[in-house]
Parts: sequence; C-alpha cells; structure tokens
Amino acid sequence: MKSSRKPDLTRAFTLRYSEIVVSAVSAISIGEHMSTRVGELVSQLRSKSQVVTTNLGNVELIAEEGHPNHGMFRVDDMYLPWGDRNTQMVAGFLKGPGYKYLLRESLAWQRAVIKHHTDKLSDTPSIWYIEGNSIAGVYNEDAKIIPLVRVAEAISNIFDADDMANVLLGSDQVEINVLSDVKSVVVPGIEGVASRPLDGTVDSPRRLMKVGDLSSGGVRVLLYPGKPEKAPVVQELWERCFCTNQMTRLITGSQVNLRGRTVDAIIEEMENVARAVFEGLEASARAILHSAETPVPGAVSDYIRVVARENGINAASTLRLQERAASLQPNPSVYDVTQIFTELANEEGLPVVTRRALQAIGGDLTIDTERMVHRCNTCERPLAAA
Repeated sequence: MKSSRKPDLTRAFTLRYSEIVVSAVSAISIGEHMSTRVGELVSQLRSKSQVVTTNLGNVELIAEEGHPNHGMFRVDDMYLPWGDRNTQMVAGFLKGPGYKYLLRESLAWQRAVIKHHTDKLSDTPSIWYIEGNSIAGVYNEDAKIIPLVRVAEAISNIFDADDMANVLLGSDQVEINVLSDVKSVVVPGIEGVASRPLDGTVDSPRRLMKVGDLSSGGVRVLLYPGKPEKAPVVQELWERCFCTNQMTRLITGSQVNLRGRTVDAIIEEMENVARAVFEGLEASARAILHSAETPVPGAVSDYIRVVARENGINAASTLRLQERAASLQPNPSVYDVTQIFTELANEEGLPVVTRRALQAIGGDLTIDTERMVHRCNTCERPLAAA
C-alpha cells in the first residue's frame, strides 16, 4: 500500500509532466513514443505489448475470412496479420524453410509447412512476445521475458495515478521514464547565466508556463524483451523542466540479476529497487543543491575532457562538449557543467547509447559530486578514497 506523501516544500507551484514538451524524444531512435498517466499505464501497455505463453499446438496459419489468399496467424486466441515480419519470426523459430521462400508459395502450402512443424512439437511450450500486430520474438520456455504490463503494475504500486510516464518502445528494448509530481528541487538561479535561469517558460499544450530552475525526480526502467538474456535495469531519473535535460544514476541492485530466478522474483526485485530509488529522491535533491554550490576543480574545458574520456564519450562529442563550455559564465559550479553534458544528450540523431552515457555522467556530477570533484590537480583523474 502506498504511503501518503506531502509535496516538497521546495516546490512553490504545480507543474504537470504531461504539460511539458519532451524535446529529448527527438534524440531517441528506439521507436514509438507514448506518454500517459501512471493510472492508465497498465491498460496502455497491454494494448501495445503482450507476452503469450502457449504450446506450439495452439498456433496455426489460417486464411483470413473472405480473403482466401490473405493469411492470419493465430497464437492461442490472438490473430495477427501474416506478412514479412511475422513470417520471418515464425520461420526462424521453427527452423523450417526460409521466410522469403515461404512467401513465394501459396498460402495453402505455407499453412501445410507450418502445421507439419508445429504438429511435431505440439506439446512444446513457447513464449511469444507481441508488439501490436507484430511478433517481436519467439522463445523457448526457459527464456525470461518480462511482461511490460507486470512492470507497469509495479510502477503503479509506487507512483501516484496522476504522475506521468513516458514510454519508448522498440523491437529489442523498452525505456520507461516516470517522474513524480511531488519529488522535486528548485536550484537557485543566477541572473545572466543561461544554464541557471531565475525563471523561464515551458511551452505546454495549454499555455506558456513560467518556471524556475525546477527538476523533478523519478525512475527509469530499461527492458530488453527482444534480448531475454539481458538483465533489466532500474535507475534514478531527474528531469530539468526548464529544458528537459535528463540525468540518471545507478544504485545498488540497479541491474537486476536473472540467473536462477523466476519472472515473478525478477519483477519483485525491480519494484523493490524502484521503491528504494523513490525513497531516496529527497537526499538526491539535497545533493543537487550542493552541486550548484561546488566549484569545478581546475580548468573547465580540461575537466569536461577528462570526465568525458573516462566515461567512454568519443572524441567528436567531447569536442562539442568543450565548445559548449565556452558559453558558461566565469567560475561555474559543477551543476552548471552538468548541463553541458545533459543538453548534448537532447540533440536529435544522437545514438541511444551516447545519450544514456551523457545522462549518467550528469547524475554522477550532481548526486555523487564529492567523488567527481576529488581530483588530482596535475592529472585531473579521480583519487582513490582513503
């Protein structure tokens, strides 16, 4: 049962995540984007994605009613259109004729071939991961496919129904970002410093909303239903509402272990980690404020170069980060430098892996500031803790 929560005192007004235009989505090449309230997340994901477990005897290719040359593929009680994508997935799993060869033949012949293979394995359990009308994956019974609906149920146990979730759906990975309406921090602005405004505007569907330098906290969940061997990840997430910069942070247990565990146990652990993230947001908010008061050690350009290199950012992106640093006012804080990394993550066309790496650097800089500034004055590398 969710405990009652009072809004943070730092929040002087209400700003709904649904009213923010999420420009960061333009930098995502995952696939379909969906925004919905947490209270509607379960039903929305059920219509987008399903996991069906059934014996191979319960799948078949049939002719569409009234169209004898148009096929429908039945998986238990679901009917999916027969085409290139679905034919490829079925043919690959059954290890029969190649899908291109199948599609050149008549529907009756295709049906006979598929029935031949499924009859031989009629009692064999199989797991079907379905996105909309497309088969995204077919797996043996030991594969650990995490149903998105179950993840949505876990999220709804933690967040309020009116909190907003942004879901990025792809064929092999899904990103769910949920921000709380009562977990936030306002970083005091510095007049004349573009990265830390005293106030600004956010273009919402209803009106231009005035905001200070407000960030909302929440959780990011990364799932890989197209790669069942890859563990799901739960991260702390912060979004700066003025410019939709996002930053993330891993905590203990963020990467959920799959070995020797059931799907139920995996989802329970994901919920436990997400709850720990949620409960730690107030402490992170204080850390963000501290980063805004912490000076950058050494030359800003050198500091950015070393942090970027140590976190696997390529040379071209690092150069762009250093160029952006020239726009900062003298003596910027670590918080100001953080925005250089998180603003670049918003750029359109940036690879997903680079976007997430930049956002993770932002989380380290603002929430684990002491470690990130404890650097040698000559080599600018992190010093080992005593």
